[in-house]
Amino acid sequence: MSLLKQFGTDSAKENNGVEFELGENEHNGQPMKVLLARRSMSNKRYKKAVDRFTKPYRRQIETDTLPAEKNNEIQVQIFAEACLLSWQNIPLSDITGNQEDKAKIAEYNTDNVVKMLLKIPELFSMLSLQATTMDLYKLDIEDDAKN
Repeated sequence: MSLLKQFGTDSAKENNGVEFELGENEHNGQPMKVLLARRSMSNKRYKKAVDRFTKPYRRQIETDTLPAEKNNEIQVQIFAEACLLSWQNIPLSDITGNQEDKAKIAEYNTDNVVKMLLKIPELFSMLSLQATTMDLYKLDIEDDAKN
């Protein structure tokens, strides 16, 4: 097996995202989905967001003095802007915390993504891990031995 087949990634998938299903919206029975771009410097949008959001804190990052809470906030902002590109069928209640909003679908925008990921940190951890996983973004290469 070639190294390209084992480790090659598709830059279009990395930058434009792949669809990832989160489960079923309990109110309407339809799947909740997100479009995830790769959390990697190979994703141009991610690289730009990292540079922009970390620039004011570069010295603290280099000296390891940035408070953990601020670092998490920055990571969520970067992810919301550069990696979670869209969503479908996400209940508004997952953003507001108000159960009366369960039947409403949340509008996708960066502010709503940040609110949701800060409100549900395990969701951020899981999506961040998925967006880092190479397998979601691999090249589709046919095995030469089969041809």
